[in-house]
Amino acid sequence: MGSVHAAGAVVWRKKAGEFQVLLVRRDSYKDWSFPKGKYKPGEGPRMAAVREVYEETGEYIALQRPLPSIGYTLSSGKKKRVFYWVARPLTPRSRPVAARPEFPKAHPGEITRSRWMNAETALEKLSYKDERAMLKRVLKYWERGELTTRAVLLVRHARAQKRSAWNGSEKTRPLTPHGAARARTISAVLSVYGVDRLVSSPWQRCTATIAPYAQASGVSLTCVAALTEHSHAKNPGGVRKTIEGVLTDSGAPAAVSLHRPTLSTVIDVVKKHGGHHVREKLPEEDPYLKTGEILVVHMKDKHAVDVERFRPVHTEL
Repeated sequence: MGSVHAAGAVVWRKKAGEFQVLLVRRDSYKDWSFPKGKYKPGEGPRMAAVREVYEETGEYIALQRPLPSIGYTLSSGKKKRVFYWVARPLTPRSRPVAARPEFPKAHPGEITRSRWMNAETALEKLSYKDERAMLKRVLKYWERGELTTRAVLLVRHARAQKRSAWNGSEKTRPLTPHGAARARTISAVLSVYGVDRLVSSPWQRCTATIAPYAQASGVSLTCVAALTEHSHAKNPGGVRKTIEGVLTDSGAPAAVSLHRPTLSTVIDVVKKHGGHHVREKLPEEDPYLKTGEILVVHMKDKHAVDVERFRPVHTEL
C-alpha cells in the first residue's frame, strides 16, 4: 500500500504589532487547519506548499525555515505525511512571484474560507493537536525574535559537458541538455524561497544554472570573479569573503551559483555561523553537493538557524 505526501505552510504576518497566522476552513470536514495539500505529479514538496497556499487562500508566499512533518494514517489505511515550512506573504507584483507558473484557485467546495487570526484565536480554532503543537513552536520563534529569517541558497551548478569533451575555454564550458533542464527546475525553487538577489561565478556553467530565474523574475545577476575555480585555487579567501558577505547581509533572500572545488570553503563559512544542530546537517565529504543540488541556509541576523539540502525534482516547473 503506497503512502501519500502533502505539503503546507504556517503563513504569518505582523499587523499592528500583533502576530497573526493564516488558517483555512473546510465546512465539509468541519475543521480549521493550516493550508496544505497533496503534491501534483512531478511536483516537489516546496512548490506543492506554495501552490496549495495560493489555491486555498489566494496568498503568494515565500518559504522560510522548515518545520517538523506530521504523519498519520488515513481511513483507507494509507500512511500520509505532510511537510511544513514557516512562510511569509509576498505581494502579487514581487519579482519571485513573476517567476512562478499561474496557479488555479481551489474548487469552492474544497475550502470554505481563509482567515488571518491572532495566536490565541488560532490555537482555539485549530482542529488538530499536531497543528496546535506546530503553532506553539512557531510562537516560540516569535517570542525569541527568531521568526524573521532569510534564506541563502548555495547552488552547485547543474551538469556541464565533460572537460575531456570540450575543446573551448573552461570559462565557456556549457551545461548539457540535462543540466539546462535542471536549471529550469532550480528557477522554481529560487522562486518559492523569495530569492531577490543572485550571485554567481562568471563562468558559463554557473551563470546558466540561475539564468532562467534571472530572466523570469527580472532579478539582476551579479558575477564575482573570486568565485571561479581558478581564483579559488589561488586565493580561497576570496570565496570565503564573498560567502560571508552574502550570509550576513541584512537584505533579501539570495542564491549563489558555485563550482564543486569551492564547496569545502563555502561549507566552512556556513559552519562558523551555525550551532551543533546546523553543523551536523552539513555535508562533510567531497563532492559535498551533487550537480544541481542546493544547500539552503536559513539566517537570523548573523546566525544560521537551520539548513536544508536537496536536489530539486527534475520536472518541477
